[in-house]
Amino acid sequence: CDFFEPANFFFGRGVPLFFSPPLVQLPISLAGLSAAVIAKLLSVIGLGTVFSLTTTGWIVERLSPASSDKGAKEGKEGEKVVKVPPVQQRDPAKSPVLRAAAVVSLVSAVLGFEKLLILAFSVTALQLGKCFPA
Repeated sequence: CDFFEPANFFFGRGVPLFFSPPLVQLPISLAGLSAAVIAKLLSVIGLGTVFSLTTTGWIVERLSPASSDKGAKEGKEGEKVVKVPPVQQRDPAKSPVLRAAAVVSLVSAVLGFEKLLILAFSVTALQLGKCFPA
């Protein structure tokens, strides 16, 4: 007996029941709204996204001492300021982890091991990210 059979059954058969009716009704519900109301909704969503991203960036910039040399130089007396070294660029041909992850990705794709493929491909992508200049 498969341990995950009830969960797989629920996600395969039950979850679409929750998402399908709203998607089917979406064009009908939007037809009842005026263009002004739709414009207001889109502007609230758009401006909220811009505001959220801007304030998050500002807060991170202000709180992170390693984000600029200014924060590292203005440390209080006796306060230890840690500077984070940048990630060093690596040659992809010399990375054994990248080679192993790529081989495991390829083999798991050919054999149809989906979970192993996702894991190995994620490791491959992370290793490849270290090969590009910062």
